[in-house]
Amino acid sequence: MGLNPLLADVVKKTAKKEALMNTIRKPNLNSDPTSNKVEVFFKGNRIIGKIYIRTKRDLAVRILFPFKNFTAGLHKPYFSNPDFSYLDNEGIEYAKSLLIELYKDLYLLENKSKIISDEFPKLRREITSIKELIYECENQLNTENAKIKSKKYTPNDYQRRIKLIKSNMKEFQAEIWKLETDFFEKIINVKITYTLREEYLIYLEEKLF
Repeated sequence: MGLNPLLADVVKKTAKKEALMNTIRKPNLNSDPTSNKVEVFFKGNRIIGKIYIRTKRDLAVRILFPFKNFTAGLHKPYFSNPDFSYLDNEGIEYAKSLLIELYKDLYLLENKSKIISDEFPKLRREITSIKELIYECENQLNTENAKIKSKKYTPNDYQRRIKLIKSNMKEFQAEIWKLETDFFEKIINVKITYTLREEYLIYLEEKLF
């Protein structure tokens, strides 16, 4: 059964209104390069960044000054508050808070940059060794897949072997996670976000090697 013509017209007008409101409320980050700029002061220090993701449930910023191109983000699950939206005015305040927290972590890292640079090669070697073990596991998976296709053993044997290999891979990945986490906590005595940790490790890799 189709919609009543009058009801259909109401639905169409409502949809147009919602689309217009979304256009007004949601910044078009491609049309105006200054519309997503965020500036805040913290303890007399000027911090500049930009919002590069802003939806109802997700918000992400990139710091531009005094540090450059490190990022931070937030996600708000629907079930925690269905009416919440980063597109509201509070979204800008959340963006400013993200920039301040990012600045504080980067400030700590910058103050320890000498020891971080000195210790990073050791961490790099340890991670490389573990990644080689993960690569071996991946090769083992390929070998097992080839064997099952050639019917060299039963599906039960195959599942048992695959489960063991994947379990080893998870353990190796957990070792890398712990090494990276401990590396920063030991030096700056503060937990940093996973995103910042990975970005800073890439920064060190490009800077030192």
